[in-house]
Amino acid sequence: MAEPMLASASPSFYKRPLPPSCIPFSGAEGKRLFAQAMGEGNTEGYFTLAGQLLTQNEPAFCGLGTLCMVLNALEIDPQRKWKGPWRWYEQEMLSCCRPLDAVAEVGITLNEFACLARCNGLTAQAVQPRLDSSARDEGITKFRADLKLAATGKTTMALSYSRKTLDRRATKDDMVLILDVARFKYPSYWISVDLAWDSMLPLDKATGQPRGYCLLTPLPEADPSSLLAPASLTTITLNKSSWATVSNGITKLLLASRKLTSASEVLTKLASHIASLPTEPLSAPVNPLAPLFFLALFSRKSSLTPLIPLAAKEEVEEMLNEALEIGGELVKGEVEVLVRQLGALGECCRAEEDAGAACGCAGVGKKGAEVGV
Repeated sequence: MAEPMLASASPSFYKRPLPPSCIPFSGAEGKRLFAQAMGEGNTEGYFTLAGQLLTQNEPAFCGLGTLCMVLNALEIDPQRKWKGPWRWYEQEMLSCCRPLDAVAEVGITLNEFACLARCNGLTAQAVQPRLDSSARDEGITKFRADLKLAATGKTTMALSYSRKTLDRRATKDDMVLILDVARFKYPSYWISVDLAWDSMLPLDKATGQPRGYCLLTPLPEADPSSLLAPASLTTITLNKSSWATVSNGITKLLLASRKLTSASEVLTKLASHIASLPTEPLSAPVNPLAPLFFLALFSRKSSLTPLIPLAAKEEVEEMLNEALEIGGELVKGEVEVLVRQLGALGECCRAEEDAGAACGCAGVGKKGAEVGV
């Protein structure tokens, strides 16, 4: 049988040779290093992830692929169906920070990665190296300590780095195993800890900041998924950019409505505003969606709650609390999921503001988009 000919219109590639600084995981030296790490008790993190190692779906999906692998490895229930009756994470589900077509073009930043992690039930601590040479020793010391936590299974580390740095040779005093999700380029490999650190220093073009790493752990209340766990009926369809528009629009509406005196007037205005949005903020199989969105927007710690007109505030809060009680545990659970997603979007935006790459979605002041439980 004749083999299909490769199209000659554009060049194509089958993998890339590993740089000299990288030791193939499957080679003799890679196996020796793994055996040594296992003997030292430093492979618990590997076994957590290895069963879910995957290949990113798009060339720029390294962040989405990494997070998808971690979410499934840590047994985070997505609370929505993948296919058939099965709840499972796939990379295309991870769109709460930016539209997938935009991610496919340029990927995601470290702060957006952390935002996505928080949207989906993880705690995420993003760490970026300082560029001044005086901070190098302190930074690498912390990096080694965090690697130890990840190796022993106490947390999971996702590394954002530049592969261009791997072309230089480095010492092999202590090594770290990289489970690269761009498996069409490189297999898993070992590199020195010093080189892993240096690979985070090149600036990200999108932010003008160095790259870094993210420590990921399940939220304290998150339990392993079960067959009986309720699937969430609603999902925030906003990303950080559209959330900017929605949050700022609601803020302006509330500030302009300070003279309203009844809850019905306030809620009618809000409902009309939400109905006029170009995109429905929630995805759910049933309507109306506005009550759930209201309950999430005006949760106890939301920065929008103090903006409710003072004369109507007590009545509005009574109505929202009554709706929660009538809805019972199902509605409370739905609202908690939505609050967490909105809170993660706001935190993502504030983190980018602090990094000097504001996306304009932090509303009024630093806490304009903050929505918390």
